[in-house]
Amino acid sequence: MIGEPNVDLAATYPSGDKQAAWKRVQGSADIGKVDLLKEVADCQACLCYAYTEIEVSEEADAVLCLGVDDGEKVWYNSSLVLDNFTQGALVLDRDKIPVHLKKGINTLLLKVYQNAMPWEFCVRILSPEGVPVSFTQKKP
Repeated sequence: MIGEPNVDLAATYPSGDKQAAWKRVQGSADIGKVDLLKEVADCQACLCYAYTEIEVSEEADAVLCLGVDDGEKVWYNSSLVLDNFTQGALVLDRDKIPVHLKKGINTLLLKVYQNAMPWEFCVRILSPEGVPVSFTQKKP
């Protein structure tokens, strides 16, 4: 474990007989989907973390929309906002979490569980009216 919700992008962590390190991956442009079997590891009964920092120019209410195969824990600005260990296919926007974007940097940490078969997640940040929120990704 990484000492959640704290993140040190320069650190490595024990993973079986190896050391795991953070690596940058890019989600799809349309729904922000990341295929973890392709990007991280082809494994069963495992987990990984995903982290980002986004910057917004003004504070606003928003909805953090997630779809995950299989389960997840989500920290927004270091606060646990979702703990959902389920099994099943990714469903776009299955989990909707109201959040308040503060002006400046906001952090998002996901712990994504893998049971079997596909392993993926998608994240979108929408206004309460369902419009994509404009932001700048700062890290990683």
